[in-house]
Amino acid sequence: MYERILNREPVKPWDLVPAAAVLVYENDPCGACIEEMQKGSLWEIVSLAAFHGKPQDSLKIRLGSLVKGRKGLLVSAHITGKDDFDFVYYMPGANSALQGIVELSNLQGYRYSERELSEIRIHEVSANKQTFSWILLDDVWVGSVSPFLLEDVIRTHR
Repeated sequence: MYERILNREPVKPWDLVPAAAVLVYENDPCGACIEEMQKGSLWEIVSLAAFHGKPQDSLKIRLGSLVKGRKGLLVSAHITGKDDFDFVYYMPGANSALQGIVELSNLQGYRYSERELSEIRIHEVSANKQTFSWILLDDVWVGSVSPFLLEDVIRTHR
């Protein structure tokens, strides 16, 4: 028991992806590769699809800039309805990701709230009928515009 607690491997983003994910995108830690990928159509498709059917607002723009260019980023796609899907973003280095979210939640016109599930705090920022939720699991920041997808991540972590 002692060794399991003290010698535990740190949580990695791949450890948190629920089995129900239909697709997982992982960016390469290669800086030039990231820049090239962001110039291509795949990044545009992922960016547009992340808020598919949702209003274009400042929340989308700010969240896009938060995840753009992050090394170690994973994005998993999940079916959320008959003809709908959504994404979960996973970023190692929670402190740097958290910095951008804290700045976002302090802006005028954004409402911040918290709740808990299985002793994990779920943070939420809302603006213009759009909500973005995130959690911290060890050093991995996980976020989504579909709160129930984060609940799946928490269950996977447990």
